[in-house]
Amino acid sequence: MSRGKTGARAGDLIERWKRGAALLLFFILIGASALVAAGIPMMLIAEVTGDTRWSSIANISTVAAIAIFPWIATSSGTVGAFQALFQTQSDANRDRAARR
Repeated sequence: MSRGKTGARAGDLIERWKRGAALLLFFILIGASALVAAGIPMMLIAEVTGDTRWSSIANISTVAAIAIFPWIATSSGTVGAFQALFQTQSDANRDRAARR
């Protein structure tokens, strides 16, 4: 039983919405991990030096946004997960055909 044009379009829109929600969640998780990756060493430095500027959430967020987030987002593991999440069946078939 095949879907009509409207059913196929609705199915495509639902798939695009799911991928968009997954992308948003993906970037939220990367941002949270960047905050943790920047926050732990900066808090330790603040404890050792006694300088409270190191433990400021504004400073931690700045370091996370400028240094850690791009590093995590472009690492090979993250890029592979991103590609696996967003690869459609037609993309997979095209990749398989290109390898032959």
